[in-house]
Formats: sequence, C-alpha cells, structure tokens
Amino acid sequence: MSPTVSPQSNSWGLWYRQPAERWLDSSPIGNGRLGAMVFGGIEHELLMLNESTVWSGSRNTTNVNPSAREYLGQMRQLFFEGKYAEGNAVCAKHLCGREDSFGTHLPLAKLRIDQSYPGEGHAAGYQRWLDLPTGVAGVEFSSAGVQFSREVFASNPDQVIAIRLSPSTATLPEPAGLRRCCCNRTRRCTCFLRCRGHGRTVGSEDCALAADLPWT
Repeated sequence: MSPTVSPQSNSWGLWYRQPAERWLDSSPIGNGRLGAMVFGGIEHELLMLNESTVWSGSRNTTNVNPSAREYLGQMRQLFFEGKYAEGNAVCAKHLCGREDSFGTHLPLAKLRIDQSYPGEGHAAGYQRWLDLPTGVAGVEFSSAGVQFSREVFASNPDQVIAIRLSPSTATLPEPAGLRRCCCNRTRRCTCFLRCRGHGRTVGSEDCALAADLPWT
C-alpha cells in the first residue's frame, strides 16, 4: 500500500467536515473494474461496493441502433454549426441504444467496518477528503489524544480495493480496535480483510476475516 496523502498535500481535492449520510455525498474511488463509495464514518465505516460486470438483463442482438452510422455525420455537423438542440434530437433518436436492450448497472455489496476508539463518541478535528490526483479517499480525526486516519483506494495493477487504518501511536488505550467487518448483499461476493499492526491488534498479529455470500 504505497499511496499516502495528506488533505493539505495539494489543492486538487475535496474536503468535508462530517461523514456522508447518503450515497450522493460519499467519496468515489475506482480502478475501472472495482469501485466503491466511501462514507467516512467514525465508529462505523461504510463502503458501497461496485464491480463492472454486475448488471441486470442479458446480452441480445438489439443493443445497437441500426440507424446510428447513417446519421452520425449529420449529428456532428449540427454540433459544429452550434445547433445543439437539433444535434441532441438526432442523437437521441438514432445514436442511443434501445431502451429495452440491456438493463442497468447494479450495486455489488455493502462493506461495513465497526471500530472502537478511546473516548468513543467524542471525536475532534474530523475531516473527510478525496485526493483527486491519487484517487485516495480518507478520514482523519482525534480521540483521547490519539490521531486516527483511514485511507481507501483502488489499485489497478493489483485489482484490489485497499483500506489502511492508522493511529498516531503503536499502543492504543482501551477500547480502541477493530470490532467487526461484515459484507452483506443478496448477491454472491467475497470480502477478505487482513489486519497487521504493532502493539494491540485484533486477535493476533496477523488475522484474516472472510465472508462468502450466496446469490439469491
């Protein structure tokens, strides 16, 4: 996990003072195949997961509008002439696929991470951010004198979504720690979490949790 950014590392970023309460307010990450919307909660982090092949419907032979190629030149010319309304009308009629052709992109799963912190419920200095050049989403806050950060990004070479949980000290006061990681959806997915740490960890120095959920 190499990406490490600070909310103040550059000006190309988005910053928030509270966790997201709805999907439209969360921070998007992705690598072209895997994606997630990061909500940035304190005790409860939520990632809405997405994968490029999860669609409703099925393939068929009517996906392509047969008149698209014939009218493509006309549509371009209308745009070049500044006739955008006319160009859009031609595009809607002849270039777009059929409304009943394929289906819609569907969410894959919800990944929830539950954590405990010293002074739970009294976090200070909360900041949620999305670094646009690196595509890393993060959260920072302090509790009982300890600074906590959480970074989430999607790696294209490794084809994974990675999460780094970092306290400012190796020895955490009670009850700080990872309580639970769960993945739930009506579709089949595999959630694997590996924890490595210094000092107090969850269960052992190297622990893993996996959930395999059936399709319905």
